[in-house]
Amino acid sequence: MHAKASPIVRYSGEFHWRPLVNNYWTGFQANALQDGQVDWELIIDNNSGTYAPNKALLPKVKELLEYNFPGLRVVALDYADPKLEESRANLRRYAAQHINSTTILKS
Repeated sequence: MHAKASPIVRYSGEFHWRPLVNNYWTGFQANALQDGQVDWELIIDNNSGTYAPNKALLPKVKELLEYNFPGLRVVALDYADPKLEESRANLRRYAAQHINSTTILKS
């Protein structure tokens, strides 16, 4: 979300989703799963692209999201944490492997 050049920004960063399966994206097989068979977690960080907000506040941002969205699993990682880059790399690798695949959902 863009702050619209606001002089006051409470916190900023990036996020991505990750499936809660064995080895996350590496073990994820979308075509083998039905809707609702996989749980997801939200990965948040303090990588704003402009400046890095204080990583000590990440647990508070996590707490805020979990409070406002009961049942949401949130993982907060500092922008310099190697686990964050690993998660992003796995997501990119998965997306590149499935760039032309299509899943048809039937209701």
